[in-house]
Amino acid sequence: MRRKAYPCFCMPEKCTFPGFIVSGWLVLVAAALLFFLRHWGYDDPYITYRYAENLRAGLGFVYNPGERVLSTTTPLWTLLLAGMKNPWLDMPVVANVFSVLAVVSGALGLYVLAQHWKTPWVGWTALVVYPLFPLLLSTTGSETPLYLALGIWALVAYTQQAYAWSGLLVALTTLARPDGILLAGVLGADYLWGGLRFWGGQPPQRVSVSPRVPWGFAVALGVPLSLWGASSLWYFGNPLPVTLAAKQAQGRMAISRGFLAGLRRILGWYSQHPYFLLAGLALLGIFFLWQRRARWTLFLAWPGLYFVAYAVLGVSSYFWYYTPLVPGFVVLVGLGVEFLMRSLHGGRYRWLLVLALTLAVLPWLGRSLVRMPQHNDQRLLAYRAVGVWLRENTPPEATVGMLEVGIIGYYARRPVVDFAGLIQPAVAAQMHAETTYDDTALWALRRYHPNFVVLHDDAFPQATTETQKFCQAVQHFRGAQYGYNADLTVYACQW
Repeated sequence: MRRKAYPCFCMPEKCTFPGFIVSGWLVLVAAALLFFLRHWGYDDPYITYRYAENLRAGLGFVYNPGERVLSTTTPLWTLLLAGMKNPWLDMPVVANVFSVLAVVSGALGLYVLAQHWKTPWVGWTALVVYPLFPLLLSTTGSETPLYLALGIWALVAYTQQAYAWSGLLVALTTLARPDGILLAGVLGADYLWGGLRFWGGQPPQRVSVSPRVPWGFAVALGVPLSLWGASSLWYFGNPLPVTLAAKQAQGRMAISRGFLAGLRRILGWYSQHPYFLLAGLALLGIFFLWQRRARWTLFLAWPGLYFVAYAVLGVSSYFWYYTPLVPGFVVLVGLGVEFLMRSLHGGRYRWLLVLALTLAVLPWLGRSLVRMPQHNDQRLLAYRAVGVWLRENTPPEATVGMLEVGIIGYYARRPVVDFAGLIQPAVAAQMHAETTYDDTALWALRRYHPNFVVLHDDAFPQATTETQKFCQAVQHFRGAQYGYNADLTVYACQW
């Protein structure tokens, strides 16, 4: 009697799990993520949501109508959100749905890559750990899950010598986030090295690239990026988002935490079980990588180069800047599991180890997911209330000055003066080691004279004093009503 063959997401001789198990697990994970993260949100993605809403409304690719400033780092995500009009769901919820799909797609891409490189237990690890890793899930609603999924599938296409598809996916990765261009550098260096080995006499089966010049990759990468570069240069006057300079300026402020210092804080969040276990497996993975010269070095070069680039840029510390390191960490964990599996003899012991590792990790990751709604951004409800009040109680042309412009700005739909320099580059130019956000707020107030001002009580003494000279408090929001630990006041001004 012939054994029934199940479809697999891999080549038959390399497959570990039947396809129905893989697809069933990913559907289950996606359903759980959609349920627990449907209302997830934090301030930064709302800047992109406002760009998308304005684009959809015919106001242009702008944050403030009439001001052509590129303050979003993700044109691709903006265009996708602008095209996803849904009469039943608002944009933040739609963004969360597509983020979940991107997370699951990234896990599947890592699984396929593991089968191609004959390290099936890396694939198993990716299916379990990647779509449930809290740092990745905390960026739900932003472009980061899409950025990572596109990059992972670009590597899948590259390893299968589908160079045109790989080039296109790298281009989309770069349009999702500008640092995606680092992946093009990684793949280009690998291709050049493989070509040198081939031309140096290495047998074809030992070289993972085709000896042909990958014109398809170059064209598929260059055309979309050239089109975006030319159009953004014409429309904005600069193809690079102003937020990069703003985040660098923020990083120079003495009150800010730099990228490397922020990494220590992130590691502190995960200094508990099961992350100690995962870290131990990652160390074994590094040993396996060194011992076997595994092809995964190509993949790990991407997050490695990303880390170096951000450390050199000196940007300020935001938690989502560390999320692109997650796929590399998950792969190292998987290589550690691969090492243990190859060290054991006998299928019984291997499956006992798989069961033990699954029970040691999966319940904890599942519990973290269940608890995530309790750790949603405290500002979300309070800022939304402020934004809705501004939209309902101020003239459409009224300008509003504030520090954090994402959530409030999205719901207010009023022209915004940003005290952090993300919308007005001139504000970011005022930042240096001795300045604080109170200083930049004071400068922006005197420079732009907004019609309304939103301030956190007792947080900006200089700006509050200046505001109270010319403005009158018209609405107060008690943070405790919204689960937020700060109060906010809206001022109406006559400069």
